[in-house]
Amino acid sequence: MAVRAQIQAAARRSRPGDTCTPSYLTPAYGSPFTFVDNPSDTSSATFVVGGVTSDGLSTWDAVFTMQFNAPYRTVLADYGTDGFTDTYSATANVAVTPLTATPEPDSIVVLGTGLLALAGVARRRLSSR
Repeated sequence: MAVRAQIQAAARRSRPGDTCTPSYLTPAYGSPFTFVDNPSDTSSATFVVGGVTSDGLSTWDAVFTMQFNAPYRTVLADYGTDGFTDTYSATANVAVTPLTATPEPDSIVVLGTGLLALAGVARRRLSSR
């Protein structure tokens, strides 16, 4: 094998800690996935999604992690040809955060007007004595 070919082959080998965020998966928006090579020729892919619950009272965030039995270069090559041919497992961590109630501006105006009226009534009673 020529020296140049050996260097290119070494560059293609996975190293633990190598990362990849392939933008070609969703070109218009960037990639939601981050791939990481792990020791023992395994890899993982992580993506984060979030939103508001159907009742509108809470927000949620979820972190999905998939573990593959191959380096991410192999996973991406499989994805580009025949889809995933490797086995994988996945985990999801979901966090729900209740939204805090914020009074609407109209409610604050009504409350302020009521307090001013109450202060006026109290002042008249005190000044009439």
